[in-house]
Amino acid sequence: MSRYGTKIISAVLVALMFIGMAAIPAKAGGDEEPQTVYDKNGLRMRFEHLGSLDTSQDKADPKRSGGLDGKAQLDSLTIYEQSTYGPKVPNGFYYRTVGYKVALLNSNRIAISDGLIPVNESRVPLPGGFVYFPDKGRIDFQYAFVNTKYENTKEFRAESNSNVAAYIKSKYGSAGFNKPCVTSTVLSREYIIKALGLEGKEHLLDEARYLLRCGEVEFFQADAKGGEGPALDATGTKVYYNVLENSFSTDIHVPARFKSYEEDIQSRMQIIDLNTGKIEIIEGGKKEDMDIVLDKLDAGTQSAKPGTNYSGKITFHRASDSMPNPINTTIYLTAANGKITSSTDIPVNGLKPGETRTVPFDFQAGSDKSKPVTVVAEINPEKLGENRLIETTYDNNKKQVFIPMQEDKVDLSVQLAAWTDALYTNETDLFSARVYNTSEKPITTDIVWKFAGKQVRKANITVPAKSSAIDRVNLTMPNTSSASVSLEVEVNPSRNKPSNETTYANNKITEKIEVPTITKTQLTITKIQLDYF
Repeated sequence: MSRYGTKIISAVLVALMFIGMAAIPAKAGGDEEPQTVYDKNGLRMRFEHLGSLDTSQDKADPKRSGGLDGKAQLDSLTIYEQSTYGPKVPNGFYYRTVGYKVALLNSNRIAISDGLIPVNESRVPLPGGFVYFPDKGRIDFQYAFVNTKYENTKEFRAESNSNVAAYIKSKYGSAGFNKPCVTSTVLSREYIIKALGLEGKEHLLDEARYLLRCGEVEFFQADAKGGEGPALDATGTKVYYNVLENSFSTDIHVPARFKSYEEDIQSRMQIIDLNTGKIEIIEGGKKEDMDIVLDKLDAGTQSAKPGTNYSGKITFHRASDSMPNPINTTIYLTAANGKITSSTDIPVNGLKPGETRTVPFDFQAGSDKSKPVTVVAEINPEKLGENRLIETTYDNNKKQVFIPMQEDKVDLSVQLAAWTDALYTNETDLFSARVYNTSEKPITTDIVWKFAGKQVRKANITVPAKSSAIDRVNLTMPNTSSASVSLEVEVNPSRNKPSNETTYANNKITEKIEVPTITKTQLTITKIQLDYF
């Protein structure tokens, strides 16, 4: 077998599996007639039988032909899976295999095409890392990340699952549900070549000795009707190669709610011998207890003014863990109704276990006064993809803060503009009041006049921005035995037009109007006239 370099060609093979059961490849058995449930694009899936896999013969079935030994060309590969089918419990929690990451390996288990990224023991990529060349006998790094690609296989999974479930129901009724059953999937040569992007390089498939095949699993909650809900989380499967030990390991993220499934999910991490069909389950990598926590996002202000610049702070820490090595990562910042004016990516270098840091950032408020400025910060962010550091949880990596826009300083006030300080019984005169507005925008509000204890006028009045407006009313002195009556003028009496005045202490003015008891010819009545501007 010849060697063609040391990088990896990769793609996803196929997604198999439904809910809650491990996929442990094995040879199918039983005397039931197999039923084809999917046959498209070089993939043929069959329902084999109810019951568990024959774990004593955990082999795939590669078909090869040609050459002196009859094994020169890989014609197809059959893989057996164990699954459980049945209606989901509404609001129950489940998982689904949505794809596989695959790579071709030579007889030394070295990748034979693109995809190795040198990393250190902490799984952090090495800047300017070297490539390992086994044919030159040189080891320039110990660990490498296998940079496989991912292909969504939702259509195949959904249709095949539906067909298997329908077949089980028709053949066994409800007695066939929630029991182990075996299915097989034949991957044609044509399909594998296309999936791996080997057109024109088919010899790599035939010369490969092993197929590395690692599952990607999503976790979800069924909806109220028992249908599949959106993914709550995913394994984020990563594969690593140890050059010195010539071995592979995987890192997978399994949320606490699904920890009981971790062993089942690990069984999807496989190396398949393309000559014998023997399966090796790849063990999980070193389980680190590293956790990076974003503790506080401080915007530096309680409110924002459009177009104004502000400075905030981000506080974060790395929990104490068993990893001695400092780590490097990034804080990613975004803003809505505003923009980050400092870097949106803040480097975090050399963070040690138990260490706490605070870093600054700058942002500018947007122009929409009706919406708050929203700033979001995420440490070790999801956007890093394959370069995201493995943590025990990512739930504490992100915070957001809402900064309300500053409201205009609104204050309405009222003063009498023209009035008479005395009126005879049944005498009428014109009174006026001026309403002032400190806001930067016009305000329409209510004005109420009360005379001698009775409401005599209620009206709407629009007061221009940073200006004033006049309201007038004719008042007639009622027949009263009192020496004087009260005149009250109040603006915005309900306190809701607007509801955000800085003070309501100046919204009402009260004046005493005398009621003369002598004849009109004996009394000189003073009229006070103020400006009518």
